Amino acid sequence: MDKGGYQADRETVLRLRNEALATGIVCVLRYKRRRFMSHGLEPLLNR
Repeated sequence: MDKGGYQADRETVLRLRNEALATGIVCVLRYKRRRFMSHGLEPLLNR
């Protein structure tokens, strides 16, 4: 298969992408947890 001059190792690229994605997911979950802990259920129940 011709890579068109792109010589990156596929496994390394996928590993780095997955690590970055996992880091982003953890950040969002941490934010949501902190928001929930500081505001409680009240804002969700009063919609």
